[in-house]
Amino acid sequence: MKLWRESTKQRRMTVMPINFTEKQRKAIVSRGGRLIVSAAAGSGKTAVLVQRVIGLLCDDAHPCSIDRLLVVTFTNAAASEMRAKIASALLENLAADPQNANLKRQLALLPQARIQTVHSFCMDLIRAHASQCDVSPDFALSDETEYDLLKESAMDELLERRSAEGTPAFEQLCDAICEERGDRRLAETVLDMYERLRSHPDPEAWLARAAEGEETAEPGETRWGAYLLQSAERMLRFALERVEERCAWLAEDARNEAERKWQPVMEDVRGQLGMLLAAAHDGWDALRAALGTWTNPRAPRAAKDADRTEHERCLAVKARANDIVKTIRAELICAPAARVMEEAARAQPIVRELCALVREFGVLYDAEKKRRNLLDFSDLEHLALRLLRTPVAREVAQSLDELLVDEYQDTNEIQDTIFAAVTPEHGSVFLVGDVKQSIYKFRLAEPEIFVKKYLAWQEYDTAEQGDRRLALNRNFRSREEVLS
Repeated sequence: MKLWRESTKQRRMTVMPINFTEKQRKAIVSRGGRLIVSAAAGSGKTAVLVQRVIGLLCDDAHPCSIDRLLVVTFTNAAASEMRAKIASALLENLAADPQNANLKRQLALLPQARIQTVHSFCMDLIRAHASQCDVSPDFALSDETEYDLLKESAMDELLERRSAEGTPAFEQLCDAICEERGDRRLAETVLDMYERLRSHPDPEAWLARAAEGEETAEPGETRWGAYLLQSAERMLRFALERVEERCAWLAEDARNEAERKWQPVMEDVRGQLGMLLAAAHDGWDALRAALGTWTNPRAPRAAKDADRTEHERCLAVKARANDIVKTIRAELICAPAARVMEEAARAQPIVRELCALVREFGVLYDAEKKRRNLLDFSDLEHLALRLLRTPVAREVAQSLDELLVDEYQDTNEIQDTIFAAVTPEHGSVFLVGDVKQSIYKFRLAEPEIFVKKYLAWQEYDTAEQGDRRLALNRNFRSREEVLS
């Protein structure tokens, strides 16, 4: 089966100074459709991404111009580094083929290439269509200190006014959240909810639904309950995949009796995780009951004078599975359905008032920014998304041959919606990241977005086209051939 397209001429004109592994080569030369790559630490992710860009530019059958790529990184420093590495690779190829006009053109276009953060992309889009966004084209960004001061000013105005009004709903909310007068917990709760909602594509619609409440006897039929069940299922599936990898290795490559003793232990864990996944499909109480049956089997002893590497790996995978189950039991599916719904009904007036405060805070904070002609990073995302719900999205998509997103595990929901809106019409998308390295929780990144796609898309070698996944799990950092 032919897994990728690659011409002889392309191989001649594209210098590959690194000895890439088979999986790395697949990530570099695959064409068409959408590919998500899970790249472990030290797996050469940056080198693969750079070489993929070079391969696209030098593809003999379907050459791409660098101004028709959108390469998204999550820091400005990473964007600068990516641009520099692409320039270095182009120069290396040009040294091997000095008369190549295409390489010279790509180098000339490189300074204007769209290699940027998602916020830089949004800013460029907004400045180009400022009149459609109802913002001044000379808007500015500020630093976190000024934004924090504006938020504090808006919050003080809101809470002073609401305290003076002293409505029963506000008093009930204060009683539920604050331990005493002057407690800042209410302000912190409103601000936390506001900032979390800003990572959602439509925060106003979310607030409206939350304020209305939902009439049902089953938590899994509510929006928030369904989200908790889906989150539990994704966590269990992630744990199960890691356990299955260990089971496969033990079945084929166990080297001694101590390692072979791990096989029944990991099979036990695999069976229990499979049972929990099946229960998740049967509803809230079914999963809660199944979680109560979980047992963490005892690990076998390691061989005294043997390599402990695989023993430690099995220990880590088993411990991770146990931690996931304990987290689901303690934090997600932690009470019977009937009690959950009773408490939800009692809390609904409080939730409604909290939603109202969040909405009012947003209005006041926006007014503070508008007076100063400021936008924050969240504004950039929402204004860009508003534009991308117009024919502007088609214009952007038609200007691209491929969308490449680095550190995809650090994407939040609104950013992912933006990526979907600008996806080239032929659907050529390359997503790369490592869910274990998600570091931007303070930006409300949602690693579950990465995990959900990775689990839903087909294995690279079992599908010739469509949505595929690939894992780069070999670590080169402890070896001489460092790839990044």
